[in-house]
This record gives sequence, C-alpha cells and structure tokens, in this order.
Amino acid sequence: MEPRIRDRPGRIDVLIELGLVKDIPLALRFLKRFLGAAYREEEHAPLAQMLQGQPGSHFLEVCIAGAMHALEQDRTDILYEDLLWAHEAILQGRIAASELERFMPASARERIGFFGKER
Repeated sequence: MEPRIRDRPGRIDVLIELGLVKDIPLALRFLKRFLGAAYREEEHAPLAQMLQGQPGSHFLEVCIAGAMHALEQDRTDILYEDLLWAHEAILQGRIAASELERFMPASARERIGFFGKER
C-alpha cells in the first residue's frame, strides 16, 4: 500500500497483512473465489503454480483484468490466455512503477514555473 495513503490520519483504522500465497491449494481457492461461476478447473488450475508467491490482491487484479481482456475479445468465457496476459501485464506495470525517476515529478528547481508561466 502506498505509504502516503496508509499514513494519512483517519484513512485506515486497522491494517491486516496476509502475506503471500505460498501453496497451490490456496492459490486455487483464490482463483475459484475471484473467478466465481467463470472458474473451470481444467482451464484455470494450471495458472495457480505461476501465481504462487504473489499477494492475494494480485489474484484479484489478474481475474479482473483477465475478464476485461476476454470481453474486449468479444468472449464471455475467461480463458487461461486471458489470465496469463493479465498476470504479465500487471508484472510489467510493477516494473515500470519501480522506475521511480520515470514517475517522480520534477523538483521545484527543475520546473520552469506554475501554469506555464516563466519565473
């Protein structure tokens, strides 16, 4: 969780950290829970090993993004390929976000001025 959000007063009463999903049966439970009626053992179970070691929130994001990807392809069935695409896209996003210089605003000295005005 972003420290600036987490540490703001009045935002969060209790922070519970569950840790990473470290075994395949638990990974399968997360997939079943987040895919709901769309879950098919033969289609989705092979992904559990690949997702092992990720936090539960990653499973949720993979399932949401995979469902959206399937809908963009005009399908209602969520395939292994949709979830794999989502997993890889999220991991790539993490890599990009970890490159802090790319996302950090310029310092006050580097900025020309506010609202496009020269100082």
